[in-house]
Amino acid sequence: MKKSTKQIILETAIELFSELGYTRTSMRIIAEKSGITKPAVYYYFPDKESLFIGILEHGMEEIDKTMQEIALSDLSTMDKLKAIIRTQIEDMDRHKSFGRLIMHVLNSNLKENMATRFHEWMSKQSAVLYDIVRQGIEKGEFRKDLDARSFVYCLTGGMNQFGRDKFHSNNPDIPGNQEKLLFETLIQCAQKV
Repeated sequence: MKKSTKQIILETAIELFSELGYTRTSMRIIAEKSGITKPAVYYYFPDKESLFIGILEHGMEEIDKTMQEIALSDLSTMDKLKAIIRTQIEDMDRHKSFGRLIMHVLNSNLKENMATRFHEWMSKQSAVLYDIVRQGIEKGEFRKDLDARSFVYCLTGGMNQFGRDKFHSNNPDIPGNQEKLLFETLIQCAQKV
């Protein structure tokens, strides 16, 4: 199936933003690399900021949708958390450029508008995780004295570090069982004694 012009622009922009960063990527470079004329790029995206936000919106909406599906499933709270971690790690592997882009966003100074939007998306995802952990506490799957917010900080911090190691280290080949080890370590802290 032939890709649309807009899809070609988006895919090229993701690759360039993830490689060069926001500041060093220009609409001219995106046009040249994609083989699309500069006026056509501007037809779909009036400026670099709207293109960048469009990329983040699309990716984050997909992540939000997946997390909501898992959160609303009949899985145990433990299995919901495992599924979310597994899905995010699989997505990092499947969409390496987007994963690198997210790690770049987390480690950069974005314009206020872009940073605000990104942090709103991250807050939505954290809220889903808080709800799952609170359910686990209420159902007795987790310790009653577990602080849901602190647990989610540890979980998201672990995932962020995992992403940094995967995309910004000299050895991106993280052992296949790292996902399992990360989860088991966190769950040991949360489980009832």
